[in-house]
Amino acid sequence: MVQPFVTDEDVKQTLPYIGFILTMSQFRQSIIVLEDLKLLSSELGRTAIVSSLICWVGNFLLVLCLFMPFSYGNQAVKHGTLFTHISYVLLNVVIVFVFRPAMLWMMRQTPERKSLKETYIWIIILMVLLCSLFGESTGHSAIYGPIVLGVATPNSPPMGSSLLQRLGTFVWTVFMPSCIIKIGKLVNVFDIRLENFLVVNLMFFVSTLGKLLGTIIPSLYYKMPVKDAISLGLIVSYRGLFDILYIYRVKETKIISKETFTNLVVCMIFQAVFTVPVIRAIYDTSRKYMAYNRRTIQHTKRQSELRVVVCIHELDNLASVLNILEVCYPTRESPFAVFVLNLEELFGGLTPLFISHRYHSLNSGKPTRARGIIKCFDQYEEQKQRLVGVECFTSVTPYSTMHDDICSLANEKSTELIIFPFQNFENSYIRGVNKHVLDNAPCSVAIFFGHGILAEPRFLYSDIMVNVCCVFIGGPDDREALALGSRMVENPCIRLTVARFIEVDQTSGINMAETIQDAEAISTFKMKTYRKRQVNEVSYKEEKISQVADTTRVLQSMENEFDLMLVGRRHDDNYTILKGLSEWTEIEELGAIGDLMLSWDVSRASILVVQQQALVVEEMLDKPKQL
Repeated sequence: MVQPFVTDEDVKQTLPYIGFILTMSQFRQSIIVLEDLKLLSSELGRTAIVSSLICWVGNFLLVLCLFMPFSYGNQAVKHGTLFTHISYVLLNVVIVFVFRPAMLWMMRQTPERKSLKETYIWIIILMVLLCSLFGESTGHSAIYGPIVLGVATPNSPPMGSSLLQRLGTFVWTVFMPSCIIKIGKLVNVFDIRLENFLVVNLMFFVSTLGKLLGTIIPSLYYKMPVKDAISLGLIVSYRGLFDILYIYRVKETKIISKETFTNLVVCMIFQAVFTVPVIRAIYDTSRKYMAYNRRTIQHTKRQSELRVVVCIHELDNLASVLNILEVCYPTRESPFAVFVLNLEELFGGLTPLFISHRYHSLNSGKPTRARGIIKCFDQYEEQKQRLVGVECFTSVTPYSTMHDDICSLANEKSTELIIFPFQNFENSYIRGVNKHVLDNAPCSVAIFFGHGILAEPRFLYSDIMVNVCCVFIGGPDDREALALGSRMVENPCIRLTVARFIEVDQTSGINMAETIQDAEAISTFKMKTYRKRQVNEVSYKEEKISQVADTTRVLQSMENEFDLMLVGRRHDDNYTILKGLSEWTEIEELGAIGDLMLSWDVSRASILVVQQQALVVEEMLDKPKQL
């Protein structure tokens, strides 16, 4: 289209190649952008990675079929086109059927949570060098073999983490800066002629617009929100460092001139500068978790299925999580659908994984954390005899975006509750995940600190009586805790006490609408548990509190009477009986009451901190409750 307007013969001849280069999508570049935006584990991030990968594979196959003889003309003639193609196939076969199985064997020989041996690292480096040497000696690119080997390399621990730990720092602090400096020396904006600059810029603009429209239109057709579709288009059409490296390789093969190379680099730099801020401006990462219906225990019908996401990041959490599920007590009228999410850290620079074990079984006989978790929950499902349905997943992602997988799973499965075990106070990364989940969850969240009998594996297979106390002060979180306690009393081994703290001198700042809802919740609870209160399976008492010291005193007097303390996380700042507690809170995600009780080391009680659904469309709040 633009060839008739170009007078420079060199540029005119390379226009088809420029057009082809500009259609390329480097999926590795998309991963870097998504990691920078903290969208790796989001639904948008996964869609962008898959789209870029499909585009990259298609372009790569076109390069092999159409442009290989031109890119490596002299050597292709020397060795013969047929021999070159055969060598490609042979290299792929060796990588897939020899090198990859060898890497999988290395992983099986490495204990869980340990790094690969130095010997294995050196063997993998030797594989890379052999692939590169084979490429050079058979007439095609030295980087083709290492690229295919990289795609075939398992990126899950310990392989991905060990390679990144040993080689990542050196590559990104030595090799990559050296390469950028070398490329920068070739860029001279004063060599650019206006005519050629306009032509290349026009092609760049048209190709970018084509990518945008080619992504946005199908996305809108499949009902993706407009802002999400635009963000997806910008991510897929983004060009950065890896695209510059690619055109540098093309320049080295004399396909494009130095001036054209400079033109393309300048265009890509300008695009990179503006794209990320635009995506940040139009895409709200928390918006996709905003619910249009109430997904809470309080508003779930008693005779309906309760859907729960259970997060596991340590094997030590298994007993506590299974015990709290048993305390909540599935019944035939209200069975449980449990979605177990095994959380594993991904070291930076690798592709995140989200694995459904329904479709991806663990074929290796080597014991792993995921295998242990699946086995425990399968046994629990079998024991409950169709009262519990279990589906297991594994998320391998950085801590910074781990909450996206949790919230996405809860959103996709329409769950009413996310259960998070809380054992390791010193792990700031896990605590950060907890906070992000609390801020973005599309349903209610319960953080469980297992202690005493509820932290012991034997509890699950016993008939031990459990004394539960629900502390009710007021607010949506306390109402959610009360609703959860109401479900627990279906368990014949549970004795529930509801302790309502009533402020003697209520201040004028108390929200009267919340107070009315609190009174309704207590009234409903009394009505539903009337028979159980008659036989002392449920008790209700009120504590008159005038100041925060009384709150602490009453809680301390109860701590050793109960095996489980059920509390809400958030409370109105205007409550005099809680004044000043938040200032002393060390673990914010447990709330003032939960943090206070956790600080008493002598307590025998486990603590379950409940937060009602954080994100819901405001218009839904005025609708009648679903009872």
